[in-house]
Amino acid sequence: MKKILILTSFVIVAVLIFSGCKIAQPVVQPPDEQLLITQYSGIINEVKENGILVYVFEGYNGEMIAKINEETKIDESLVQMIKPDNLFAFKTNGIMTKSIPPKVIIMSIDTILEGVVFEGIVSDISKDVITVDITYPRTDKIIIGITPEIVFAEGVSNDIKVGNIIRFETTGIMTLSEPPRMNVVRFTKNEFGL
Repeated sequence: MKKILILTSFVIVAVLIFSGCKIAQPVVQPPDEQLLITQYSGIINEVKENGILVYVFEGYNGEMIAKINEETKIDESLVQMIKPDNLFAFKTNGIMTKSIPPKVIIMSIDTILEGVVFEGIVSDISKDVITVDITYPRTDKIIIGITPEIVFAEGVSNDIKVGNIIRFETTGIMTLSEPPRMNVVRFTKNEFGL
């Protein structure tokens, strides 16, 4: 009798499985959807009514429009520093439009640094560095390293020669050497000097 009961149970389970019926399993609820926070750093190109046009070099590579809204967290002391040529570090909710340039909403502004865009006259070029006599925003010498990752803005020649006037954007990090050395992110001007 026990054998018949075991065999019958086995047949019933087999029929249920092969007929598409599923044995009840616990329902797992998905976790609450969380927004992905994305960090960006770049140079402010222009402050517009519809947002801040930023050339981003960390977290993305290229221009984007970063929009401030009523939910954006920003220290009041930073508001006056939202202007062209300043380095701008901010967080978004991870959502980016497919427009050109793409748009993002700023959740918080972390830092804004001044003095990261320079202009000057090329005084010396060696294998992988350029020495520049700075005329803006101060007057001194800076050595800039040349790497394949450096970008040239649209319409800017990549043929840098001694005597040229160049304008370049940096990461804001400067060595303590004399003269100091900086890493260039993008050249926005390269003109033959007079």
